[in-house]
Amino acid sequence: FRSAIAEYEQAHPGEKLQGEASIHFDPFDHNGTLGNVMLVNGAAYPRHRVNPEAYWLRMLNASLARFFAIEFWVIHPKTRQPKVVKFLRFGRDSWLFEKPREQSMVFLGMANRGDVQLDFSQFFVTSDGKTTVHPNWQPYQQPDGTIHVYVVSTLNQRDGRGPGHGDNIVVAQDFPR
Repeated sequence: FRSAIAEYEQAHPGEKLQGEASIHFDPFDHNGTLGNVMLVNGAAYPRHRVNPEAYWLRMLNASLARFFAIEFWVIHPKTRQPKVVKFLRFGRDSWLFEKPREQSMVFLGMANRGDVQLDFSQFFVTSDGKTTVHPNWQPYQQPDGTIHVYVVSTLNQRDGRGPGHGDNIVVAQDFPR
């Protein structure tokens, strides 16, 4: 784990990862332990370049105490204002829905699964064999010509017993979480 942190900090100069570098579990404390670094397929702060096509994303909350309200955001490079990206949800836990549902958020409790389809082709248009950013998404285009889509949980949780009263008060410095 420490080598992963060092590797990340070396690849991203000026950024420091905060947090505890040891894993612990107390079977007698049923309050749950909340970490501050989320892992995706075993990696902290992962990035993945995608093609402009639809992807099936199977999300599993494998945490012991944290709940998630998962959204996909594109953030304006200058104003830092987020725009929520809609997707199709077609399954949960052990079954598929009769027909897909358009959603903008997936709530996941512990050991819950959500199956969604996120279509990255919505960000691009192709004409005369040339692919460019769709006009609706051009304000969100990064200086290098890419669109960054973030997986974000908008649900605050102060302790391991679950989200409670006043946990979801959002202020400007909370974007993005």
